[in-house]
Amino acid sequence: LEATLRRREQGNQQFAGLLAEWLETGSTNESVRPIERVLASIVAPLARETPVLVLVLDGMGCAVFRELAADIARRGWTPLQPADSTRGAGMTTALASVPSVTEWSRASLLTGRRTQGAQGLE
Repeated sequence: LEATLRRREQGNQQFAGLLAEWLETGSTNESVRPIERVLASIVAPLARETPVLVLVLDGMGCAVFRELAADIARRGWTPLQPADSTRGAGMTTALASVPSVTEWSRASLLTGRRTQGAQGLE
């Protein structure tokens, strides 16, 4: 268990370094968008073409999301993404704010800028 935890922590440290570098350089790679650019760069263009519903699902792990997404698809909902997307069908990746807590990520998503706040700001 200790060896596994050490390896996991090494991976966490490597990821943190790469993330810090990505944020510092202001990456323009559109395959992963910062959460504050999601509404302007993904949702707004889609909404000009067809009605959209944005669901903000807070505090969910990837495995739970995938299970939920499969269930939603079985019920007839269609995931949308920009026509110029390089990702697989129906998936666009966004990077939560850092720190990745609700008061930062949701406020940044809804205001279009990296910020911290509660419902009053949103």
